[in-house]
Amino acid sequence: MKLLAQVRRVGRGRRERTDWWTLLLAIFVLAGLPVQLIIGLTTQRIPASPSAVPVALAVGAVVLFAAMVLAVAMTLGPVRASPAEYTWVLGGPVNRRSELAPRWIRTLIGTSLLGAAVGAIAAMLSRTELAGLGVIVVIGAGLGAALAAAATGLQGCSARVRRSVQAGAAAAGFGWVGVAAVLTRIGVTLPLPWWAAVAGAPLACLLAVLTTVWGWRTIDTLDRIALTAGNALFTATGSAVLFMDPALLGDVLAQRRFSQLRIRRSRSLPAGRTRALLAAEWVRAARNRRAGAVFLVALLVPYVAALVVPARWLPGVVLLCAVPAVSPFGAGLRRVCQSAALRRMLGGTDAALRLIHLAAPAVAALSLTLAAAPAVPAGRWAALALTPIGVLSNLWLRATARPLEFDSLVADLGFGPVPVRLTWFVIRGIAPLAIVLTLQLAV
Repeated sequence: MKLLAQVRRVGRGRRERTDWWTLLLAIFVLAGLPVQLIIGLTTQRIPASPSAVPVALAVGAVVLFAAMVLAVAMTLGPVRASPAEYTWVLGGPVNRRSELAPRWIRTLIGTSLLGAAVGAIAAMLSRTELAGLGVIVVIGAGLGAALAAAATGLQGCSARVRRSVQAGAAAAGFGWVGVAAVLTRIGVTLPLPWWAAVAGAPLACLLAVLTTVWGWRTIDTLDRIALTAGNALFTATGSAVLFMDPALLGDVLAQRRFSQLRIRRSRSLPAGRTRALLAAEWVRAARNRRAGAVFLVALLVPYVAALVVPARWLPGVVLLCAVPAVSPFGAGLRRVCQSAALRRMLGGTDAALRLIHLAAPAVAALSLTLAAAPAVPAGRWAALALTPIGVLSNLWLRATARPLEFDSLVADLGFGPVPVRLTWFVIRGIAPLAIVLTLQLAV
């Protein structure tokens, strides 16, 4: 303990003084959007029940969001430590719980506040009375803290257990949303009784206490693999957001997927270069199970959105859902466009290779559009037909784009220096989606 106290004392002595005014300004700016959203939802005049989100659908959305938070928390940590910190601090004769507990407590507080905010928004969208709003906020706060604490306890389990929990949570979330959408479509309403919310508040608090005790005991048993497993993904996410390049995160996700891939049976490709390349694309897509899961989730969103979104916006919803759903099927196109050595090895012209590898995402885009057509009114099918054009244009421009250049020309537009090449890279990828979305709203 003396060694740990000495390390902390030296760190505090060398630490720069915090500019609290800048920190408070950043918090004020970041918190302005959700606060304005809540104020707008509570003060605007909203018509009667037709525009209200059904209770079953709101609960299903909360369950799905909780499953996503649990999956992300188990993937990133939630307790992390850098290799240097583990080697020089946690690897010494110190109590690692005293070093890891402060950041873990901050994580619990953050997820608790996030759960309370999500619960409040869900309650207001479903027109819950003011008396039940506080109870739902308490339930959300308790479940938010329970998710982070449970993820900490699962962090000390095996990878197989964590994958099973992630799959089960995702299945529960999507299943609940699907059932709620079907019930709403056929006109069956399931009102939430008042006693369920009243009984749920103490149960959520009890669950938070139990999982917190579990997580507190697990912190002291986390090894180096458990503490450093999510560092690469966390760093890649921050870099992708900072440099506005999603490929940085995609490469890390692909590496994690390839490290867990087990090929038990080899397959022979058919004769002929074109047929062999198309077969290889099919095998690559079949082995990527997450691509199929993302595709199914994206297909579910338009049917759920049809219950609460005006018909005019449904083609735009399908377009925005099709972009992440089709992107995994364009991995071969991105590799071919980015590697001249690979194109020389495969043979043929560059245009032919790119068109061959564009077949898989084209089939995925057309399949998603046709499968989502029943959720869109027949009068909006003309706008829906533009979806594959926008998705494939966006994928083509992102795949054929040159690497980012951060040392290129800088232009002063009146509000500060703007990198020209970086700005053009961002506009080049978003422009097809913006143009197609505008055309869909105009049709």
